Amino acid sequence: LARAAENRAELERRKYEERIALQEAKEEAARRHAQQVADQREAERAAKRAVFEQRKRQAAAQLDRVAAQRAEALERAEMARHAKLEEARRRLAEENARAAEAKAEKLRRARAEQEARDRERRREAAVRDMKGELRAREMEEERRTQAQLAAHRAAAKAAKSAQIRERMRAGATGRS
Repeated sequence: LARAAENRAELERRKYEERIALQEAKEEAARRHAQQVADQREAERAAKRAVFEQRKRQAAAQLDRVAAQRAEALERAEMARHAKLEEARRRLAEENARAAEAKAEKLRRARAEQEARDRERRREAAVRDMKGELRAREMEEERRTQAQLAAHRAAAKAAKSAQIRERMRAGATGRS
């Protein structure tokens, strides 16, 4: 009887140990499964993170490319604007130089014309002076000639008168 009780107790103990072992095995399997699920979730998260990081890097690279293209376009536009401004400045400088040259040429022509007019006026004045002097000389010559002629006439008239008087005297003496 004691043996039977002992056998039963042994059997109960074995059953209990088997249940405990089975329970422990189940718990271990559940833990492994939970760990696998956690590892899988972590792997999925890591994969998602990697994809996200890759997309982020691609987007950043795209943004860098776009920014670089925009900067290049802006630089080209700025260079084109600068070139246009330089061309406009150059044209303006050329126009100003041409205008200044034209003005200087106009002034030179006006000065030359004025000098020519002044020379002509001086020449005309000199000619007038010379003509006046000539006229005065001619008038003086004419006056002298007239005076000489008048003196000659007077002398001739006086000589004729003297001759007539002489004849008359001679005639008067000869008659008486």
